[in-house]
Amino acid sequence: MDEKSSRADRPFPLMYFKRRSISRNLTISLSLVVFLVMGTILTFVYSKQSRQMRQEIENKADECVCMIAELLSLPMWNFDRKNIEQVCSVFAQNELIGKIRIVDAHGQPLFDFNKGDNQDPIVKRARSIEYQGRVIGNAEVMFTLGDYNKKLLLLLTSSVVTLGGSIIAIIVSTGFFLGLFLRKPLTVLQRSMDLVAQGDYSYGFEKIRQMELAGIAKRFSQMAENIQTRETALQNINTELQDEIGERQRAEKALRQSEEKYRFLVMNLPGIVYRGFKDWSVEFIDEKIELLTGYPMEEFNSKGVKWSDLIVAQDIEIVKEKFIHAIKTDRSYIREYRIRTNSGNILWIRDRGQIVRDESGEIEYVSGVFFDITDRMQADQERIRLATAVEQAAESVIISDRPGTIQYVNPAFERLSGFRREEIVGHNFRILKSDRHDEIFYKKMWGIISRGDVWQGHIVNTMKDGTLREFETTISPVLDSSGVIVNFVSVNRDVTQVVALEAQLRHVQKMQVVGTLAGGIAHDFNNLLQAIQGYAELLLLGKERDESGQRELQEIFKATQRGAELTQQLLTFGRKIESKRRPLDLNKRIREVKNLLERTIPKMIKIELYLAENLNFVDADPVQMEQILMNLALNAKDAMPDGGELVIETENVILDQEYCKTHLGAVPGKFVLLSISDTGEGMDKETLEHIFEPFFTTKEVGKGTGLGLAMIYGIVKNHEGFIMCYSEPGEGTTFKIYLPVIASSEAASETKAPAGEIKGGCETILLVDDEKTIRDIGKQILETYGYTVLTAADGETALELYRKEQERIELVLLDLIMPGMGGRKCLEELLKLNSRAKIVIITGYSMNGPAKEVLKSGPKGLINKPYDMGQMLEKVRKVLDEKL
Repeated sequence: MDEKSSRADRPFPLMYFKRRSISRNLTISLSLVVFLVMGTILTFVYSKQSRQMRQEIENKADECVCMIAELLSLPMWNFDRKNIEQVCSVFAQNELIGKIRIVDAHGQPLFDFNKGDNQDPIVKRARSIEYQGRVIGNAEVMFTLGDYNKKLLLLLTSSVVTLGGSIIAIIVSTGFFLGLFLRKPLTVLQRSMDLVAQGDYSYGFEKIRQMELAGIAKRFSQMAENIQTRETALQNINTELQDEIGERQRAEKALRQSEEKYRFLVMNLPGIVYRGFKDWSVEFIDEKIELLTGYPMEEFNSKGVKWSDLIVAQDIEIVKEKFIHAIKTDRSYIREYRIRTNSGNILWIRDRGQIVRDESGEIEYVSGVFFDITDRMQADQERIRLATAVEQAAESVIISDRPGTIQYVNPAFERLSGFRREEIVGHNFRILKSDRHDEIFYKKMWGIISRGDVWQGHIVNTMKDGTLREFETTISPVLDSSGVIVNFVSVNRDVTQVVALEAQLRHVQKMQVVGTLAGGIAHDFNNLLQAIQGYAELLLLGKERDESGQRELQEIFKATQRGAELTQQLLTFGRKIESKRRPLDLNKRIREVKNLLERTIPKMIKIELYLAENLNFVDADPVQMEQILMNLALNAKDAMPDGGELVIETENVILDQEYCKTHLGAVPGKFVLLSISDTGEGMDKETLEHIFEPFFTTKEVGKGTGLGLAMIYGIVKNHEGFIMCYSEPGEGTTFKIYLPVIASSEAASETKAPAGEIKGGCETILLVDDEKTIRDIGKQILETYGYTVLTAADGETALELYRKEQERIELVLLDLIMPGMGGRKCLEELLKLNSRAKIVIITGYSMNGPAKEVLKSGPKGLINKPYDMGQMLEKVRKVLDEKL
């Protein structure tokens, strides 16, 4: 058989490979294998993706037609064609929908939408439309497959490009590496063979290091050496042996160096390298494991200590779940969990590893690195606790950068300031500045914290709504590791209510001091009035009605009466006079006062009453309640010269602990609230601070004494109530008076004895008063009506005189307030001398005031200063006539 016929009988692939080199045959073979494998995979992926996309469109078509049928059920039943069209128009906007057709039960179309230019294949779905089980129409939807085909084309294109790119990469890389690892050593071998053929036996084959060609080169060298003379054969063999020994030594040295390098790398890695198996046993682990866990490396390798033995019980299940997930997904894993060391300590571990499989797909081993993250986890937990504490703190916390730009605020700041966090972050601290502090204050504060020192102090900030709040503030700088200020932390305790209560307390204390002072002034003033009034009455006794000087004396007497009323107001403010209180219907009293006010104040001022029904009764002095209403109404009249509105309101209120915390003087309980408001000029803050002080007035000279509101303040306090005033310039004024409620509603009746004829006598009376004018006036009046009068300037003299003249003295008139031995002490000593002695107290206080306790100790009566002649003579006669 000739050569041509033998070639014709060979299979085509064999002919093809015979005409090619090894490198080309290998490249083509690899390319065919890659083409077949990747082509099969890509074909499978393309087919599966195509089916999934087709199925997805069919599912969407089913969902769409079902949804249309459900949505159109009620509109078709109601023949609501407009609603039908609206619903279908919404679905028609879907790019996948090519046609929507809705017909009724008789086949009449109600809506027909068709994209006429659509030539793509379609998916058609139809469904009957039912209402309460009755078929009322039919819905038909067609989905186009244009988008589906575009995606398939894109998938096919990318698959072809991927396949082509892979084949090209195989061809190029195979040609390159074959040239590097096969052609080059073969060329060297061929050149060596040429030299041997030329008779040159000195050429060596050390340059060929590939294992497959090294044997051929070695045998070829041996063959060349055998050709040499037998004399050189032994020498050549010996040389080869020496070369082989040297090569082995070099290899062993390289191996030792490689091992040392590997060990150095492992020892200097930040973590602990390990290699183990899926049953948690350890094949290899870094020596540093002993420093971390207290277990030597040998215990893991030889004694069978498994890594799972160290994991704490609470974490073992989570770690196993992550390991199983890594096996299923064939991905690397990262796990953070706790282990228990040999000493019992708990450490946090970050485990990062990879599962390695063998050729059959089974897990061969697991390798990875452990990292000790205990410090980081503890720092994270500490940071979380700190952040939680700041978030839940009652104090306002602000964190800014060094220039003062706010970076963080806590919820307490948001609650107090009204700013939301996103509104305030990014702004400078200046957004909170108020006009309570000047620039020097802020510069000084900034200078302290800029030096790295802590600033503490009182600061007033402006809130979002413009109101001001007062804070006790501490601003601390935050330093980085190099000592440079990077942040400022401001902790602010809201003391607005505390400051307000302190101001109220100072005001109350001031009013108490002023009240005490007013009481003392009233006592001395009473003595002066008593002298003036007494002498005026004595002069009037000797004057006829039309006689010269009668009118002037009457005016003096009237002036002393007005002065007496003034001292009563002072004593009322100082709470030196108790009220004549009884259960009172405040609404009834207000209606009575309204009738009086309508005849008193100008008609251009409108009076409005808003009185609560079923208003509780209060224990109050009716006259003093009228004084309150009249005084406040007249003040309101002066504040409304051009007219306005005066509103009087009552209501039942209950004050709780929260209200009382912010209103000094208030106590929890039931109260009647009396409010008097006007639409007048109002008052500024400075005026409000002084309105209840005696003799303070904003009226012109001669138009007010400044005692009206002071008297009201005293009356309210005397009734165990409290009063608040709210006013702003131009906004009017409101007074709110809180009076405690009583259970009883019984009315008290008042009777006043008619004045009787003044009678004198012949008894001896001891008059005790530290004021000489009072003694002289009293003596002259009493002697005018037939009495014998002995006088004493103090308690000691009175006692001495009483001891001497006890048999003669039938009555003692005793001033309560005197220097030295006071009236009360003198009273006690007189009663010790004679327990049946008739003693009458003379004082500027009422019998229900401070004199009330004195009256319980034995005196027979009380005369109020300044007294007129008739009152004193009537009380003297009454006591003298009493039988013991």
